[in-house]
Amino acid sequence: MMKNLIYLLLFILNVASAEDFRVGSVDENVLIETSQKDFLTTVKVVKNKKNLLSYQADLVTQKLLKSGLVKFKNKDQPFLVTVWTGGAHGQELIVFDLAKYNKSDKEAAIAYVYGSAWTIDMDINQERIVIKGNKEVDEKTNLPVKEELTFKP
Repeated sequence: MMKNLIYLLLFILNVASAEDFRVGSVDENVLIETSQKDFLTTVKVVKNKKNLLSYQADLVTQKLLKSGLVKFKNKDQPFLVTVWTGGAHGQELIVFDLAKYNKSDKEAAIAYVYGSAWTIDMDINQERIVIKGNKEVDEKTNLPVKEELTFKP
């Protein structure tokens, strides 16, 4: 009995819901699940236990910082928005279009990628994602140059 409880606890700790935000009218049965095994982080979007998207990243170089689902006004399916560590102190934004996910070509669902040597802030609504980051350091001021980009599906 105790052995089964330990297995159950390990399963719960290993597969967790990892949703930090939800924008728009996303079906409440659509969930984000994450797990870690063999130096890989797996992020899945599931609906009623059916896998809608699966993405794996190397734990050595990338750690999932936040994730959420966004239902844009002009799209039938929600998008998965993820922010990962990138490099020593940077971050990487990866946006996935669930409607384009294909098990044989998992990268087909990647709709947008933005990497920065700095932290990334986002302003998200049902029409677009505004990404606020920094470019390289300006040689004159020794400060990073501010950058603002917009993703519209």
